[in-house]
Amino acid sequence: MNIVILQGSARSDGNTHKVSKELQILLNCDLIDLNKKNIGHFDYEYNNQDDDFPPLIEKIANEYDVIIFTSPVYWY
Repeated sequence: MNIVILQGSARSDGNTHKVSKELQILLNCDLIDLNKKNIGHFDYEYNNQDDDFPPLIEKIANEYDVIIFTSPVYWY
C-alpha cells in the first residue's frame, strides 16, 4: 500500500510539518509540502495549465492508495 501525506500549511517548518514528519517516519511514506508547489486558483479560462497542479494530481492518482491530509487548526 502506497501512502502519501499532503501537508497544507502556510509555514513549511511549523508544527504541522513536525507532525507530518513524524507520521512520514512512522508510516515510511512520502510527504508532499503543498506550500512549495506553484498551484494557482481555479479560473474558467484555464490559465493555470502550466502550474504544478496537473502533474501533482496525476502522480497522486496513479501512485498512491492512501492520502493523509495535514493542516494546522487555528483556534484563536
